[in-house]
Amino acid sequence: MFVIKKKWQIFSLLIVVSLFLSACATPTPKVVEKVVTQVVKETVVVEGTPQVVEKVVTVPPEKWTGRGFGGTLNAVLGGAPPTADVPTTSAAATQILAIHVHETLVAFSEDYKPIPMVAKSWDISDEGKTYTFHLRQGKKFHNGQEVTAEDVVASYNRFVEISPRAPAFAEVVESVEATDKYTVVIKLVHPSRMLLTNLAMIYAALPIQPKSVIEGKAGGELAVPEDIIGCGPYKLKEYNPDTLIVLERFEDYEPLPGERDGMGGAKIPYLDEIRYHIVPEYSAQLAGLEAGQYDLIGLLASDFARFEEHPDIEAFHAYPGEIAVMLFNHREQYTKDVKFRQAILAALDMKEIGLYEAGGDPEGVRANPYLWPVEGGMYLPNDPVAESHYNQNDPEKAKQLLKEAGYEGEELVWVTTRDYESLYLMAVATADQLEKKLDMPIKIEVLDWTSMNARWEEPSGWHFTNTGYSSFQYFPMVLDSYWNCNAVSAVRCGYCNPQLDAAFKAADAALTAEEEEAAFREVQRIFWEDLPNIKIYDRPSYGARLKDLAGYTPWYRDRFFGVWKEK
Repeated sequence: MFVIKKKWQIFSLLIVVSLFLSACATPTPKVVEKVVTQVVKETVVVEGTPQVVEKVVTVPPEKWTGRGFGGTLNAVLGGAPPTADVPTTSAAATQILAIHVHETLVAFSEDYKPIPMVAKSWDISDEGKTYTFHLRQGKKFHNGQEVTAEDVVASYNRFVEISPRAPAFAEVVESVEATDKYTVVIKLVHPSRMLLTNLAMIYAALPIQPKSVIEGKAGGELAVPEDIIGCGPYKLKEYNPDTLIVLERFEDYEPLPGERDGMGGAKIPYLDEIRYHIVPEYSAQLAGLEAGQYDLIGLLASDFARFEEHPDIEAFHAYPGEIAVMLFNHREQYTKDVKFRQAILAALDMKEIGLYEAGGDPEGVRANPYLWPVEGGMYLPNDPVAESHYNQNDPEKAKQLLKEAGYEGEELVWVTTRDYESLYLMAVATADQLEKKLDMPIKIEVLDWTSMNARWEEPSGWHFTNTGYSSFQYFPMVLDSYWNCNAVSAVRCGYCNPQLDAAFKAADAALTAEEEEAAFREVQRIFWEDLPNIKIYDRPSYGARLKDLAGYTPWYRDRFFGVWKEK
């Protein structure tokens, strides 16, 4: 490990050898007059059994690839973060900031497996009910305080009071205790395969924050930016959520050896600053990228081809991105009726909606009846319930179900946003189908992202809305915090089904992979029969970046540690 202290010291620091596998071009090696060391993995045979071990090796100058520190990265957020208080929200904009500012006890690797982060290791008791976490010593918060076990306990206690994901812990965790300065013991009510996953979760995360700053403060009571103190590679410098958010390198951050690995490994802060510009208008984002004002933006599928031959910009896309979902207000007269929701599902042609959003590009839409994509963490094919309910495109069946639900042609309200243009296009295409096929008058109400999230909390005055789910494709238990009867997430929109809660509890308590799969198959069955919302289609993530942004790899969330500017 090394500590970044002053700019004049930066180029003498330990730098890892291997370039990150990325979507960008390989940078030109720079020979440096210095021998450095690196931790490498090697397979050895011990008593006839191959084992992977780590060892420190020296690397001669002619084989060391240097990367430049310094510079500013200009990124774009289509909507303002609703808050900087990470545990309180599922909003993607808050997550994107949080993964640079905060760290969790356990993090996700590149392939979404729990790996050490603030904790350097952990032990699990034989019966699976006691987890003992050993913290890294000397790790610093942005305010200079050392990270200790008391901070971990305080962070957990506040989290379970304020987070929409609190139910994931409340019913399985018996106690969290600091047994010494660098040891935290978590005792469970029953063994849980999900504990490490829940600790590592990026969505409504459980960040480790200083006890001296957060203790006694309810959700939303942290002063911004003064109280947003993490131990990650960047710290919050400016917070103007309607215009600009600035992160700056934390000079005392100590990256781990090796390479970046998901949210762990060597999270090296090459950049001086990361500047997030709040730009709701997609056309302005696109123009800013082409002018070199922004280094990276999200793309609409219809604009992907325009950069195929561009000398300075590279477009990219990858599955799984997210799923497009239609949400219902489960407190309004019609949308709380399952027959009404089933009627909406029966009417829709999912592929047609997806093609409208994707500008006709078949690569931009995947009509998938299963809740989870094939690349995700819980793909469950060969499900006759999912296959029979999805993509029916049967207006006559839909009209009969509407009649049974008592619907008589009243105008319904769909709330959406143009802060993420893909959401607006999906809303327009879906509402158009319902109007044409069912003579259902729909008023589309366009709000900014923050106002739309607030509207979801209102019990009346709207019927439909839409969003994209990304987290749960990798972490299936995220859906529990969306749909659990005790959840406070706005995405739930008033939904409650005790049978679905029970299925998630069974998944959490599963002791084998087979038991876990059976529980999630029950989740999938209940979803298609009761319809907390409607899955419309899978979409990839689309983006475009300036080619001088090196080290960037598309992932679940954009990570700018391990990323540098080549000029």
